[in-house]
Amino acid sequence: VLKDFSPFGGNTKESAKFLDKLLKTDKKRPSTLIAIPVGEEKATRSTRNLNNVKSMRIENLNLQDLLGHRFLIIPKDSLETLETIFK
Repeated sequence: VLKDFSPFGGNTKESAKFLDKLLKTDKKRPSTLIAIPVGEEKATRSTRNLNNVKSMRIENLNLQDLLGHRFLIIPKDSLETLETIFK
């Protein structure tokens, strides 16, 4: 759970460095799902070319997406949205 998505506001290289630091990997990045809230188009663009990383809008998440990845990255203020989707 992240406070905000500012680390994903840059380019793909910066997003890759941030993810590797966050996930503590220096080799192959584990499968990661990034749940992107409305208004964070920069995060979508900066992560769409990364290996083993799938980014999608929170409103479009389903159970198969959640279970198919080892890690989920989501902003803190979007947890309520996730709860309403899966109630």
